Amino acid sequence: SEKISNITGKKTYLFRPPFGEVNEEVMQICELLDYKSIKWDVDSQDWKGIDSVHIIERVSKGVQPGSIVLFHANCNNIEEYLDSILNQLESKGYKMVNLSDLIYKENYKVNSSGVQREVINN
Repeated sequence: SEKISNITGKKTYLFRPPFGEVNEEVMQICELLDYKSIKWDVDSQDWKGIDSVHIIERVSKGVQPGSIVLFHANCNNIEEYLDSILNQLESKGYKMVNLSDLIYKENYKVNSSGVQREVINN
């Protein structure tokens, strides 16, 4: 967090647990450190080394409004599919936003799987 802050000048407050592993202890530590634990709902599975066509198909079928898609920057063929996926989603009316603009900041709960859900107060 300190290294990111030193480079960007911004404090981080989002945490993606490695491998998406979330439990009560992780959630409590995040809360103590004033972090929000964030997960994805669509895994591109690019880390498996599958071909670009299957990655594009998997992401396109899985995305819905508000989706968070997991990609890995260290995959060998990311340049083969990322532009295609982004263009395809934008042509369907999706807009790419910063994660911090997408998540709930108030009136939400995070379930034991790390999924954020809006809480509507009546």
